[in-house]
Amino acid sequence: MTDAQWTTLEPLLPHPGNQCGKGGQPELHCRRAVLGAIFYIVRGGIAHRDGAHRLLAAMRAKFSTVRLVWADGGYTGRLVAWAKTVLAVIIRIVKRSDTATGFEVPARHWVVERTYAWITKHRRCVRDYETRPDHHEAVVHIAVIAVMSRRLART
Repeated sequence: MTDAQWTTLEPLLPHPGNQCGKGGQPELHCRRAVLGAIFYIVRGGIAHRDGAHRLLAAMRAKFSTVRLVWADGGYTGRLVAWAKTVLAVIIRIVKRSDTATGFEVPARHWVVERTYAWITKHRRCVRDYETRPDHHEAVVHIAVIAVMSRRLART
């Protein structure tokens, strides 16, 4: 972060609690270094679509029967062609309608939102209580097993 950027941003930040007479612990990290790290990540172009190649490859290795993946409009381009040729997976891009005005739920997004709602009905899936990703994955598996067993018992 340049000195000019820091002089612009520093007055916009709230004062640390321990310097305002409110008590509190001193900050562990320099504010300028933290903002510099955030800018580095943002400027580096780290986006969801950068991780899509690895995610699709891992999905293909673990779930070989998946043939169709729905993706947002941001995933158009080389990813679609790569997935089709390398992984034999069709990526169907779900785009916003050209005639839409205001808010409109894109097609098939309700499936994902419904699934998230099912999972977050379980207390430990509402927040990130787990510190390790494999523990969180196990809790999500337990939640989905509970949802699916309840649904199967009804039929």
